[in-house]
Amino acid sequence: MEPSQNLTPQEQPVAIDTMPNKISIGLPACDTARDRRFPLTPEGVEILVDAGYVVNIEKEAAKAIHYGDEAYTKRGAVVTDRLTTLHSDVIISIGRLSTLDLGCVSRGAALLTLSDAIDKNNIVKVLDRKLTTVFLDHIRDRHGNYPVADLLSEIDGRAAMMKANELLADDCHGKGILIGGVSGVNPCETVILGGGIAAIAAAESAVGLGSIVRIFDNDVFGLNKAECVMNGKACELFPHPKVLKTALRTADIIIVASDSIAWNEVGVLKSGVVVVDISNKPGHVFPQLPIADLLATDRLFKNEGQVCYINAGKTVPRTVAMAFGSAIQPIFRRIMREGKDLADAIISRKELKPAVATFAGRVTCRDLAERTGHSEVDINIFLNLS
Repeated sequence: MEPSQNLTPQEQPVAIDTMPNKISIGLPACDTARDRRFPLTPEGVEILVDAGYVVNIEKEAAKAIHYGDEAYTKRGAVVTDRLTTLHSDVIISIGRLSTLDLGCVSRGAALLTLSDAIDKNNIVKVLDRKLTTVFLDHIRDRHGNYPVADLLSEIDGRAAMMKANELLADDCHGKGILIGGVSGVNPCETVILGGGIAAIAAAESAVGLGSIVRIFDNDVFGLNKAECVMNGKACELFPHPKVLKTALRTADIIIVASDSIAWNEVGVLKSGVVVVDISNKPGHVFPQLPIADLLATDRLFKNEGQVCYINAGKTVPRTVAMAFGSAIQPIFRRIMREGKDLADAIISRKELKPAVATFAGRVTCRDLAERTGHSEVDINIFLNLS
């Protein structure tokens, strides 16, 4: 896309002298009010540069993870303005890009993001620009695992317990007590609702802090996995109403790792109990509790009742950047080695093809089609036509 003739000289894209056929990767700054997570550290950028990519990073884009521009330029990145960054062949953004930003992305470019970053509000612009959108949390490896999604889930679980511990010990927002107790004083009780990687990560952190831990899950396989990992250090239970009610009544911390268990009787909860929701539907399990965003410190509630804290995983953006880069770098290295056209390389790779959400102006992901009301087109149709 050509620079707008109406832009001032300061707003015009920075001209970048790059070698022919080099794929450029753009790292725009995130909206820190909504999501402080940034995809790559300087070390992660260096690996991509060494693999043959041109990495364009928006000025001060990594401020949220406490890296300056110089740290990236030393590793081979090019610091640019936002418009130039968005003109790259590949855009990597964990957070949601605005419709204005999407309108600046080159037609046919690739957008690597998370599934919750595309919705009814911006899908039209994504399709209009004919972007090849890849949901990073849908990528599967050859073992059937989801490397990006699994890493983010583990971070969510550990960050949830870290924040819960801080809030519990805070004499203003919590009870002002130690989670592990001391000699002669009982440790606190933690209840984790749901299984999976996030729940186990939260349980491991809670046990490490000295808490009594109970994990509730409807899935017998999830409970078996948690039992194997925890090795007797936590109690794994089915959410029978009476058993769950008893556990919730004495819980000092509740971590919601899944929205599969709904509970409307908030009256049984302790006053000042710390509830942290890291599920896909924040607030669904305890719909009567007010929401408190951990990204907004002015929304923290004083110990006057129960609240539900969200966005725990977004409060540790530097950890996300380190883990995120490790998960996606192998994919970029393989694409560069194959030397294919970028779009063809993405839709033909076994681990990437199921993660392609939009291609050539059509929705190719069932989840996205259902959420936005668009028809789904099988990605294999495009492969057969190529």
